[in-house]
Amino acid sequence: MTAFMEDHRQAVKSVIIGISVPTFFYIIIVAFAVATLGLEETARITRPTVTMIRSFEVTGVIFERFESFLLAVWMLQIFTTYVCYHYLASIGLSSIFGKEFKTWTYWISPLIYLFAALPSDINERYLIGYIMGYVLLAFIGIIIPVLWGITWPKGKKHG
Repeated sequence: MTAFMEDHRQAVKSVIIGISVPTFFYIIIVAFAVATLGLEETARITRPTVTMIRSFEVTGVIFERFESFLLAVWMLQIFTTYVCYHYLASIGLSSIFGKEFKTWTYWISPLIYLFAALPSDINERYLIGYIMGYVLLAFIGIIIPVLWGITWPKGKKHG
């Protein structure tokens, strides 16, 4: 996304802020979940944040069930993350293959739907996520040295 910024000098600052703010909130949420539920239960529960929010009761307030707000924000977060990744994938594929951006946007959507409909239960979803994590690590471990090997001689020649 830094390629689309007007002031490229602000890219490092933007990336640091964009990574540190969610990381700070995740650390706080994990610390609260472990402090509230305990380490073993936090590791065992599928969604410990929702369980933690349900365990708090505040009487006399207008809203007594706060997990509905949490789930609404969670859905917005999932949607914005999806839109960002869809956009970046479409831009990446259009720059690699030379087709128009809109074409890739339309072609990626059914593929994402089919991939999301593949697992039948939550255990299969977690297994796919686990496998994808290792595939991503292997992919990065292969691609980065290959790209570096391609650009290193060019940099030596021009530099």
